[in-house]
Amino acid sequence: MDTAAPPSGEQLRFGFGKNWQRFVGTGVDEERIRVAGEGVKRILRVDDLRGRSFLDVGCGSGLSSLAACRLGADCVVGFDYDRQSVEASKVVRDRAGVALERWEIVQGSILDADFLQTLTPADVVYSRGVLHHTGAMWPDLDNCARLVKPGGLLAIALYNRVERRLGGSAMWWRIKRFYNQVPRPLQAAMVGAYGGSILLRKLLTLQNPVRFLRPYGHDGGGRGMDFWHDVRDWVGASRTSTPPPARCSPTSTVSTASNSSASTRTTATGATSSRFDGGGHSRIAPRGLLGGDQRPGTQSSDE
Repeated sequence: MDTAAPPSGEQLRFGFGKNWQRFVGTGVDEERIRVAGEGVKRILRVDDLRGRSFLDVGCGSGLSSLAACRLGADCVVGFDYDRQSVEASKVVRDRAGVALERWEIVQGSILDADFLQTLTPADVVYSRGVLHHTGAMWPDLDNCARLVKPGGLLAIALYNRVERRLGGSAMWWRIKRFYNQVPRPLQAAMVGAYGGSILLRKLLTLQNPVRFLRPYGHDGGGRGMDFWHDVRDWVGASRTSTPPPARCSPTSTVSTASNSSASTRTTATGATSSRFDGGGHSRIAPRGLLGGDQRPGTQSSDE
């Protein structure tokens, strides 16, 4: 789920691959795979991907790539900067029995121009909850746009920016940075405390936390990740790029590219508007936010 090295001078990086490997080792089943597929279909607003190629930017666990295969994509390529994420994706591919020639998984960075030259433009370029982690989000978007075939789809999901003192983006940036500076026992305590606070809120509002946990990741949330891996990802995954301030719930953006321009389809009203110029560059005019994943235990119109 990580597609580029940390920015210069930044030594802290959350272990996305380790978290995905834990999840793949314990939490992936057919129902979670089905939910991941429904999430891909909902974001892209398609019923299948037959006759299309699919590029998964920051493939993480590989569930989205597997979903694309099961939706009939002719060719799927997933890449991730994190070597352990690449290995996690390969485990998922091997378990699913998908042929290597149909689903290729490689290590690479969305900011590496030489690596990008080795990729073939795809009908669908898909990046969910990734590009805000690289420290160079806008160049990332331009690079993703260049990888879309004329008439293809670019689907992205990003953190929104929340401007409030308690629970806002600035507070979470400090928490995430602190998490990546402390020893593992304290990291585990932070994950337990935040996850526990979610479950406590369920109790205080007379909701059954067991009934909340049991279907988590099976209930249409989109990524299929279970609760505790999701909590660890949220608490520790450091955001190094911030989209413009949000005025609506997190959504996903799907842009239909052509040689000269693009019309934008969104899964919720007023999320963003996008244009592609003739050079394949993305130009994002924010009216709300650019799609995305959100805190565990919360819901939005899309994620």
